[in-house]
Amino acid sequence: MKFFSKLPKTYKNQELKGPHELSSRKPLPAAKPTRFDDMWDQLEPTPSHLTYLFLAAFLLTYALFSQFIRNVLHLSEPPLAVLVGIILGPVALRLLVPQLWGWDDVVVQEVTRVIVGIQCFAVGIELPKFYFARHWKSVAMMLGPVMAVGSVFSKKF
Repeated sequence: MKFFSKLPKTYKNQELKGPHELSSRKPLPAAKPTRFDDMWDQLEPTPSHLTYLFLAAFLLTYALFSQFIRNVLHLSEPPLAVLVGIILGPVALRLLVPQLWGWDDVVVQEVTRVIVGIQCFAVGIELPKFYFARHWKSVAMMLGPVMAVGSVFSKKF
């Protein structure tokens, strides 16, 4: 309360034209202090905003404890991310439910497809220099028949 009493009084819709007009202005009454709870009512988090929050919190937590998770628990990021997704998702805690975001299933699938494409490109960039020359048979097998069969199955179901 003492903080708000020390604030200067403000002038509303009055322009400062010169020092001779300062005495003719009437100060507005001091603003009432708002409660701390009123501030949080203005945030109005949406489900997608909560998703961004949980994703950032997971990534920061994983970055902070990555040495422990990798060396002591012997876990990599993908299985841990799947586990966190299952726990926070519509199966367990229902904190992250994509159906509540207002997106239909087609949009979610297309966004997922773009993310998977970017991840595959990033993995391809990180491969050693002569990887394809040494492992051309396995690469041809994965790009040829395995992708064709996977495409046929994904189209059918």
